[in-house]
Amino acid sequence: MEKKFNYSSLFEQALNRIKSLRAPRADRLEVKDLQWNIVQEQALFNFGGEDFEKSVTVYKGANDISVSCLHFIISQLLKMYEYSTEDISIDFSKNEKVLGKVRFAFKDNRSRTLILFKDIEDSSLWKKKDGEPDAIRELMKQNSCEKCKYIYLMFDYAYLQLVGHNEDESDPGRGYNIYSIKWFFEEYFGQEEYERFNTAVTTYISEVNSYIGYVTIKTLIPSSLINFRKNVERELVNYGYDKLLSMKYNGFELWDGEYKKIRKQFLDDKTLLTMLGSRDFAESLITAEWLYDSMKKAKAIDLTIIGMGYFKAVEQLLFDLICLHKNQGLTIRKDYSRKDLPSEVQLDDQNIADKAIDATLGSMAMFVKINAPTIFRNDLVWKTKKFVREAIFKYADLRNGYFHKDNIHQLERIEEIRDASFYMFFLLLGACDLSEDNLIDLGLPQIVQSDYYRLCEYVDYHSGMLFILDLGYGEDQYGIACADMFTKVVDNKYVQYSGLYFKEIQGRTFRFTEGNLPQKIYLGKFEFKRTELISAVPVKVKKIFENGKYVGPSIAEESEIGY
Repeated sequence: MEKKFNYSSLFEQALNRIKSLRAPRADRLEVKDLQWNIVQEQALFNFGGEDFEKSVTVYKGANDISVSCLHFIISQLLKMYEYSTEDISIDFSKNEKVLGKVRFAFKDNRSRTLILFKDIEDSSLWKKKDGEPDAIRELMKQNSCEKCKYIYLMFDYAYLQLVGHNEDESDPGRGYNIYSIKWFFEEYFGQEEYERFNTAVTTYISEVNSYIGYVTIKTLIPSSLINFRKNVERELVNYGYDKLLSMKYNGFELWDGEYKKIRKQFLDDKTLLTMLGSRDFAESLITAEWLYDSMKKAKAIDLTIIGMGYFKAVEQLLFDLICLHKNQGLTIRKDYSRKDLPSEVQLDDQNIADKAIDATLGSMAMFVKINAPTIFRNDLVWKTKKFVREAIFKYADLRNGYFHKDNIHQLERIEEIRDASFYMFFLLLGACDLSEDNLIDLGLPQIVQSDYYRLCEYVDYHSGMLFILDLGYGEDQYGIACADMFTKVVDNKYVQYSGLYFKEIQGRTFRFTEGNLPQKIYLGKFEFKRTELISAVPVKVKKIFENGKYVGPSIAEESEIGY
């Protein structure tokens, strides 16, 4: 009978050690007596605080415990498969830069090969093809090794750490002596053993992440709030609204031609930007999206607060849309607490100010149903108006179903609420009849971003990247974008830039302002040639500016922005 290695027992021991490291412990009494907490509080540059330091300690400890466990597993497997090997001790003080990434090492006595297990490199330019660093050659000499192999603590594709690798799939090192854990296991123990290890270690990693439970939550300071709004704008633009074409609300469907009309107003006419403006519903959406981004990995807590933010945003938006029709002789249900009023009250300034109006979703849905001809665009067919109307009733049912008694613990329920809310933003802002004055009343941002502003924003965001400039002299100039160190946040709404900054690849830093911009600006990159001698050629990727006009994408269109 084939003997199978017991991974689960060893990974369980490692997990238990990590659990002990993660668990809160009382401070030692002598530490309290010595008032060491006061010493720690007086640290000059104490960024992050005690909780951050604890998380760093736990993650580093978990990594060390896991590597130690892997070291033991490999040692035992080498014995089980009857390899002649010996552990190699390493003096890291001899060359920390070269040896610092090494976690443990073996000598394969059969092939006289030094096998170094390493963390991922910081740069892809750390090694040349024609030999080993001096510290590695010295280590090989000390241990009578003729060859060296680097095994990286990564599942696969270790060769991507070197620029000059080849594309020969028959060579797992792609011309170099660097390999992954997958290669090592398959080479020494066979494919089936690797598959057993892979299954066990993947389960272990999931359990460790789940137990440690630390999640990075980024607060919204003024500068990060601006970038986060761009992420929300990106979500509003790219959300899967076309799924509405396959939905039915109380038997009504949305035709493709009608969907395109709604989409044009929402996206092309930019009514979606009201969701990023100054009204309460915009603030509620930003808050809900931040909570969603911050808490979606949370375990064992009630997630209702996230869903509440989305419901609140829709309710506030619908109320503001209804209030656009105030003082026109229309009536709406009274607030249930106002016993002194008839069941229906005038939709006017006085009743709005006195909070005499029933602003629940059910009441507002009924108002839309009765006044659909007034509220919705004239160019939409009646069935489309009914589709939107019934979508509001459906949304009201969804809201009532979640907020009467039950907590929400499944992220899938939050995803359902989020989807339904984004569909409501799309339908309401795309189907309602909205004039320019209406959009201003709905808080549409009034900041006009000039071509110069968008160019400054793009270059600053891509600081550290190559740009190619056409100054009109007939020869391209190359510059590395530098961050604008003199930006200011104005009214928590936009960033004020002082100019464009570029650094010559070997030379000075220079600045452009609105009055002396290049004729053309391209985002560029260095294209590395797959040769033994590393060479990089600058190439143009995309044009972003030409003759005073910004022609590139917004930074939100390119990718999600860090905040």
